Order: sequence, then C-alpha cells, then structure tokens
Amino acid sequence: MFAGVMLLAACVTSSVAYSVPVVQKAVWGKVPKQTMQGECTFIIGEFQRQGDWHVNITLSKATQSITMYIMNVTSQHKKGKWYYGENRYEHGPQTLSMQFQIMFKSRRPPQGMCITNLPSPTTAPTSMETSTAHQPSTTTTMSTTQPSTMTETSTTLSSTTTVSSTTQQHSTASATSTTQQHSTTTDNTNGTTVQIKRLQENWVSNGKNFTKLSCRFLLSDSMRKFGIDINLNEPSSGLSIWVGAIDYIGANGRLYRISNYNEEHPPALSFDFIVEYSSLTFPSGTCSLDTAGQTMSTRPVTTASYPTSTQSISTSSSSTVSPSQSSTFITTEQSSTTEGGNGPTSTTPELNTKYDYGRVLEDSILFYEAQRSGFLPVDNRIHYRKDSATYDGSDVGLDLTGGWYDAGDHVKFNFPMAASTTILAWGLSEWRGAYMASGQLGSMLDSIKWPLDYFLKCWRASSQEYYAQVGNGGLDHSFWGRPEEMTMQRPSYKVTTSNPGSDVAAETAAALAIGAYVFKREGNTAYANELLSAAETLYTFANTYKGKYSDAIKDARNYYNSHSGYDDELCYSAAMLYKVTGKLEYLEQAETIFIQSQNKKPWSFSWDDKTVGCQVLLFEATGKAVYRNLVASFLQSYMAGGDVHHTPKGLAWRDQWGALRYSANSAFIALMAAKTGIADSPALVTSYRDYARGQLHYMLGENEINRSYVIGFGNNFPTQPHHRSSSCDDLPAPCNDSNQYRAGPSPQILYGALVGGPGRNGQFTDRRSDYIQNEVACDYNAGFQSVVAGILDLALP
Repeated sequence: MFAGVMLLAACVTSSVAYSVPVVQKAVWGKVPKQTMQGECTFIIGEFQRQGDWHVNITLSKATQSITMYIMNVTSQHKKGKWYYGENRYEHGPQTLSMQFQIMFKSRRPPQGMCITNLPSPTTAPTSMETSTAHQPSTTTTMSTTQPSTMTETSTTLSSTTTVSSTTQQHSTASATSTTQQHSTTTDNTNGTTVQIKRLQENWVSNGKNFTKLSCRFLLSDSMRKFGIDINLNEPSSGLSIWVGAIDYIGANGRLYRISNYNEEHPPALSFDFIVEYSSLTFPSGTCSLDTAGQTMSTRPVTTASYPTSTQSISTSSSSTVSPSQSSTFITTEQSSTTEGGNGPTSTTPELNTKYDYGRVLEDSILFYEAQRSGFLPVDNRIHYRKDSATYDGSDVGLDLTGGWYDAGDHVKFNFPMAASTTILAWGLSEWRGAYMASGQLGSMLDSIKWPLDYFLKCWRASSQEYYAQVGNGGLDHSFWGRPEEMTMQRPSYKVTTSNPGSDVAAETAAALAIGAYVFKREGNTAYANELLSAAETLYTFANTYKGKYSDAIKDARNYYNSHSGYDDELCYSAAMLYKVTGKLEYLEQAETIFIQSQNKKPWSFSWDDKTVGCQVLLFEATGKAVYRNLVASFLQSYMAGGDVHHTPKGLAWRDQWGALRYSANSAFIALMAAKTGIADSPALVTSYRDYARGQLHYMLGENEINRSYVIGFGNNFPTQPHHRSSSCDDLPAPCNDSNQYRAGPSPQILYGALVGGPGRNGQFTDRRSDYIQNEVACDYNAGFQSVVAGILDLALP
C-alpha cells in the first residue's frame, strides 16, 4: 500500500525535495461540511508519462476526503492529514497546475504543502510564454517519511524545511499566472474566442495518437458559471478533461461543449485538455468562452417523422428528433435546459427559492455514494467507506461486484435497485437543467452508472440467466457492522428460463433503457449502445419466460415480494423502450399489456407497482385520454380530499413503512403529469406542481415537528438512522451490535439520506433501532431526488 510513498521518500532523500504550498482558490459550504478548491503548481522541465511522478499533499489539519483531477490517490492518512497519489495523464514540459477539492469539517480551511519527486527547477523555462509569480523564499517544516509513520506533528508548519533530517533552503513557485496575449483573440457578445495552443508534441499509446492542447483566456472578474466550446478543424476520437463535464460532442468529434467544475479567478483561465486523433493533420482550432453561463452556439435541432407511422409523438422539448429507419435512439434536446457552469458548489444564489435545492441534490447523490458496493473509485468522497463485497459472484464463478447496498443492510436486491435507478435516470432525462445549474451533472452521471454497470454484469444473455440478488437476507441481517468487514456467505440468486422473474428482469431493462437515453445525450454513444442492447435482450427474456421473481428466489419473499405481479413491469419496460428507441413494436406491446391488466388505479407508485408509471409513458407516447384519466385519478387520490390519508400538516401518508417514499413518488408523478400535458389546464398544472412542492417542503422541514427528514440538511435532521456503516466509528474501533443500540448520534453523517418518515399523525422518533420510521433505502431517495430536480428546474430562469 505504501510502496509508492516509500519510493517518494527515497527520491527526496537522494535529492532536494521539490515542494510548493497549497494555494487556496475558493472555499464554499458551511460547517461542518465545507469544501476548499486547492492548487499546487510545479515547473517541470521534462516529459512525464503516466505514473512517472508522485505527490504527497500534507495538510495542517484533519480533512474528510479529496477529489483530484489529474492524480490517482493511492493512499491516505486515516484522518485525512495527508494524501499520496501519482499522475494519471502525461504532462510536460510546461507549468503543471494540480487542482483538487478537499472536504473538511473545521471552521477554517487547512493549509499545506505538496511534495513531489519531480526535479526542482533552478529557473523557470525561458521558452514558456508565461509570467510566473514566485512565492517568497520562506520554507516550511514538512516530514517526508512514510505516511504510515507520520504523527500528528508531521503536518506542523514552521519556518524551516526538513527533508529526511537534512535542511534544504529553496524558493517555491506558486500557482503560475499565465498572462499570454493572443493576437488572434476576438471578443464576442457573450465571451471570447482564442486559438488553441499546443502544449506538447503528440505521443502514441496503443496505436492511438494523443496530444495535449490548451486554451487560455484573460479574466477581469472571478467566474463560477461559464462554458467552453472547443471547435477543432480536424476530426477527433476522444477528449480527456479533468476540470469540467463534457455536455455535448458534435459529429466526428469536431465540437465539444464543456461546463466548468471550478471557480476561476483573475488574471487568467487556463483550460488544458488531451485529444485523441487519427488523422495525419495535427488538431488545431479555437475555444469559445461563454461568461454568461450559456454555450456560445446553439445546439443543432433536427425534425423528422417516423418512416413507418403517421402517429405523432408528443414531447416536452422544442422539437422532436425521431430516428431514421436505421437509427437506434430517439434523442431530444430540451429547450428548457439551462446550461450553467458545473461549479464546485451546489448552491444557486441567483435563485430566490425557499430551500437550497442544489444542496439537497448534492447530498442525495452523496447518499448513493455511501451505498456503493464493490471496488470504490479513487475519488471516493465517503471517507468511512472502502472496498467491500469484492468476492460477490465468486460462488458461481462470476464477477457480480458493484451495485448499491439496499438500505441499512448489505444485501443487493436488484428489484428495488433497478426501480430506483429508473426513476433517478428518468428524472435526469426530464430535468437535466437542474443538475447542470447546481453543478451536479457529472456526479449524477457517475451515480447512475454505478448500478447500470452492475446490471450489465448480472445479465448473461448467452445463457439466458439474470442474477437478481446477492446476499442472503437472514445471514445479512444477523450482522451489524461495516460492509468492509463482512465474513458471511453472500450467495448469488438468479432467474432463468425455467425459474423466470419477469418483474425484476423487465424493471432492470427499463433502467438500462433510460440509462442508455441519458448517456446517449451526453455523447457516450458506445456505452449507451451497450446499455440499450442489454435492455432489449433482457426485456425479450422477461416477456418470453413469464413468472414472479419472488417465486424463483424465495429469499426475496420476506423483503421485496412481488405483490403486484409482473405485468406492470412489462408494460413499464416496453413503454420506456419505446420512449428511447421509437420502435412501434414496444408501444404495441405496452398497450396490449395495459388493456389486459393495467387499466386500473394503483395503490401506489413504488419499487413493486409501476402501473401509473406505464400510464404516464403511454400518454406521453399517444396522448390518449384513457391514460390521462387514469393518471389524474391516481393523483386525485393522493391530493387533499382524496383516498390517501393526510397528516395534519399535509403529508400524503399511504403507509407506515417508509411513508415518505410513497409521498415522494406521487409527487414525481404529479410533476410528470404537469410536464407531459396530462394536466390539461393551467390551473391543473399549477395544482400538480403545488402538490409536489408541498410534499417536498414537508420532508425538508415544514411538518408537525419542524424538522428535516433529510440527514445532514436543514433543521434538526435525524442523527440516528438505522444504517450499519454510518453507525460505526472510524477504524480501528470495533463495530458490532452494540453500535445499533447505543444512544446518541451516529459517528458518521449519512448526508442526503431520506429516512422512512413519520407516523399517521406526524409523530416521529429518531431512534436507530426503529427500521420502520428511521431506516434509509435506495428507493426512498429515488423519487425524492427526482422531485427536487423537478422543483429546482421550475425555478430556473
């Protein structure tokens, strides 16, 4: 684990250590959840390949986590006082600015140093067209011994530098301020266009050509909300960036639209990127900076009709892009999408909303990150979570790692996991602008990709088997502790042609389909095609071999029994596939299933019953009154005066177990009804939106006891969720049954988790052992998060 650190120690003992101070670029958030944008800048004189150089970021105080854009974090201090990593991209020779984000709890941000094995420059390269500001030649005390032996005092800042017992005096370079003037710069109404500059010659890796390019803009003011258009003169095969999100890729890779992750400050913005290309001509072109937060050129709009049908398709976007006969996807570009900067803070200060919806979105995404199973990414933001269940699937000779743990336990139940993924991705497809405006688009794409990747592992098309559960409920629930320390057997359960599970297979197909739609729109065509191919074959499997999965997997009966049967999932999945592909066969199958079994008002919209979801999709596809009337009837039952009981403060309370999820899911349907035209009058549109907003605000604090039900957000939020890993102290402290029943708040804050919710009259007890009111679950947050996105989207200009 510390081999790389030992290498760094060896390097710095044999030569003068090259260290620079951490430069604070921006700080946002509130105690105890703040984030600092930091930067360390090095002058490098030689070409550095991936993995050639290492950095030890040593900090003056404990931190929670770090996100690094050009480095892989390979080890870290248990309290976040140092982070060690190696470069993941080629660099140089140039000024190398290493940016990162650090989450911390203290009132003031940490100070620190970056110590590297790169050779320390004696002078800045004269060939670089930059104006370099140097730090004063003060030095600091910084231990470069192995992090495993570092003590609390190893991060103390003072007036001398100690490197392996040898004091070295040197000047360090601060973040380089690039003030190069481009003679080709032209000012535009909303931004500036500059020529792309080549930073280094091309290199070849695995038969592919790469080069590193840069665009540099002069700034007069700090910017948080902006976009960049990269216009290349030659085709490209891919683009690598580490400080933003790619929102759109044009034909042949000539146009890339980027939204930023970071706040930028004068005097200059340097945007570096790596291009993969195959042409004989070296890539060149321009970058256009949009300082108003909108990309400078408009997206191409295409209109077409289905070649084999005269039936019109109603969408909420400004134009309908329908597939040609050889097309796989329907793609729509929503005119209502606000393309803002993907800034580091989720707050949207320009909006006058009662709650910080962007913060709620961010926190909900963090909850799903806390539920991750398998091998966690190097930029894992949940400091108390590590790799776990890394042998899932080994009992059947397969890799079934990944996915989400279901709730406060550690079983992977694919039925509610897939239902959650579908609603989350559906919400993203409808209200992408909310994720853009709050700076959460990149995190959200990563969030839903985690279960989608897992579902791809679970579906074995060649053998017609779908693995629908990993872990035994009884064995799992008898264990209270960290998922990283599980030792019980985790059997893998499957549905097959002889033991079918149409419900779980069809629900997963729906998740894969809408996931394909989302990633296709983001320009990740290869991944979208993989998802869609799996969705179509899995749906065929579900529709051909019919049966309830809880009959095939008997362990699931006590936890997620398929009470509603499988017709609702088959209808839902077929309708979703029609939405994504435009293939009439899916619409015909969905309508046939509807006529046979789905012409009814359901009890709820939930992980089990998708009836009303299918009805919404069918209305969106056909505009038929029968679907409108059924959705309207469902919503009428949930709104004031309907069949569903309301608490004194207005929560639509359907059931005691996870009451808030039913309310949130009904609010999601209300927003969809208002958006798709099911609400056929302005007054009804307003009524549905007000209902959804009221249910959301109840969860955020406007309730009988004036408390938020979202952990880490708002007033008097729950502190004792029924959730194993967050109840555990930091290692090496033990975690066992006593943690479940001990008094007081959990040692880890499970940010963003929506607890089950109050009783029939609004009463609630914050008690860890109460798994009815105070447990958390993936399906609890799904409809809730999509409602947050929908309400935020309504507030955008």
